[in-house]
Amino acid sequence: GDLDGAIEGAKKATELGPDKAGAWDMATKVAAAKKDWDLVIEGGEKALSIEADNSSLFGALMEAYKAKGNKEKSAEYEQKFIAANPDKPEILYNQAVDLYNKGDFKGADPILRRVIEGAPEYANAHFLLGMACVNLNKIPDMKKHLGEYLRIEPNGKEAVTAKEMLEAFK
Repeated sequence: GDLDGAIEGAKKATELGPDKAGAWDMATKVAAAKKDWDLVIEGGEKALSIEADNSSLFGALMEAYKAKGNKEKSAEYEQKFIAANPDKPEILYNQAVDLYNKGDFKGADPILRRVIEGAPEYANAHFLLGMACVNLNKIPDMKKHLGEYLRIEPNGKEAVTAKEMLEAFK
């Protein structure tokens, strides 16, 4: 819990082993926990210059560059993060949202089902799948997933819409 002490320890480790990716990796992760974005960028880039395939740093670097306002570098690390974590529920969900927003409900459907399979309590995935199902005329599935959304998030942002949809298809 002592992030300041951990930062000092990480800095000492990088001084003792400036050519050791592990020292820079540790410094980066501690800096990310502290939201010291300059140190995240310094340590993360140094660690990746030594060990280029360390995908555990991509998310921290994406957030650091985003916080510093560097959209280009943030996007670069976001793409690397997505490539390294293709089955993460958040990444799959965002892919499904993109398809849904383009009107491709059929394409969003199986991706949302994968999200729910891996993260059954992912309320927003249930909501979006329910909405995709109504567009695909899969009314029993729509009822199931909007009901699950309401079970998980009874007062959630989409609760009113979910209740209205369920009422409309009684």
